[in-house]
Amino acid sequence: MSADDEARRKLEKPVVGTAQAASLALELFGLTAEPDSLKELDSYDDRNFLLRTASSEQFVLKVHNGVESQVPAFIEAQNEAMGCARNNVPGLWCPWPCLSVRGSPIEYAELALLDGSPRRHAVRCLPFLPARLLGDVAPTCKLLRELGACAAKLDQVLTLTLTLTLAPAPALTLTLTLTLTLTLTLTLTLTLTLTLTLTLTRRSPP
Repeated sequence: MSADDEARRKLEKPVVGTAQAASLALELFGLTAEPDSLKELDSYDDRNFLLRTASSEQFVLKVHNGVESQVPAFIEAQNEAMGCARNNVPGLWCPWPCLSVRGSPIEYAELALLDGSPRRHAVRCLPFLPARLLGDVAPTCKLLRELGACAAKLDQVLTLTLTLTLAPAPALTLTLTLTLTLTLTLTLTLTLTLTLTLTLTRRSPP
């Protein structure tokens, strides 16, 4: 996203309270929050609400800012990255978007911005796993090894490398390597890195 988009993200943070979040959870995802279980979580530019159902399941209702809500492909890429990590990294728990009552992983709701103007916001619901933050746990060699191994596996499954070998001239070989890496952080921030490597070599005469 551009620098202008980044500046708009804070300005287009949705205005949503706990009562409205409970209504969205029920209307869009069929989830009834237990009384007094809704709690707003910290967020840079979205609105995140933790809720608990009668079956003691916990979910996070995420209402996206007005900028990301206008780029569905960006949110869909997050979903795909979570699915890839969840299905390909043994032992890694990763949240995944719950399907709405219409069977969609992303829903939309007309909500107000800080200035009162209406905006169509994307809404997702994700399972919540109670746990401690890494910063609150005493680091051990075993923990750091496991963390490094998990990060390496995650990097592998979120990286796609395509190599093409061409012959632009009789005596030359051109190798093109394209690497696409998706990095998903614990705050559901998606970073896409594209690396292009060109190697030109001269072939030995027959």
